[in-house]
Amino acid sequence: HNIPEGHWVITIGYNANKAFNHLKILKELNQLEAEIKRKITCILPLTYSRNNTNYLHSLNRLIVTIDINVICLNEFMAHSDIAKLRLITDVQIQMPISDALSGSVTEVLYSGNLVLAGSWLPYGIYDRIGVPLINIKDFNELRNEIRRIFKELDSLKLKNKNSINAIPEIFFPDATTKAWVKVYDKVLDKIG
Repeated sequence: HNIPEGHWVITIGYNANKAFNHLKILKELNQLEAEIKRKITCILPLTYSRNNTNYLHSLNRLIVTIDINVICLNEFMAHSDIAKLRLITDVQIQMPISDALSGSVTEVLYSGNLVLAGSWLPYGIYDRIGVPLINIKDFNELRNEIRRIFKELDSLKLKNKNSINAIPEIFFPDATTKAWVKVYDKVLDKIG
């Protein structure tokens, strides 16, 4: 993706839907100090939910006015390309209006990288299984968290090394299939 060497990679959301608040997030990041902005590349996966062309035009108009390197991914990505994206992402910012438990968040955490998420999202499972997630309550907290994250990036990622063990126990098919079979068996016993 022609990311300059040594840049911190921030991925924002996982689709082109305006509910992912790309505009708000980019405006907040653009208020960071110039020395930080020079070290950041933001990747916007916009490969699906592209039906709001007005929003995409607004996003493109903003991107050309900010002082951050922004890469928009507009073409469908193969599974291997998605995996590479998760591996190169230092921080995924996940602050949509609402969300279910996100596969992209799980993938970034599994790769040992960080997720900064809106505290209103239903991501409590990560805390319960000991996988660190950075929660913030409001967009105006974003700049201070990004400053902190990049000052402490290595130690924060080190805390996330257990994710490679904790996530499969809850999210991988071997675990989930067994759990669902138990649920179905209990329900069938009660109705049968």
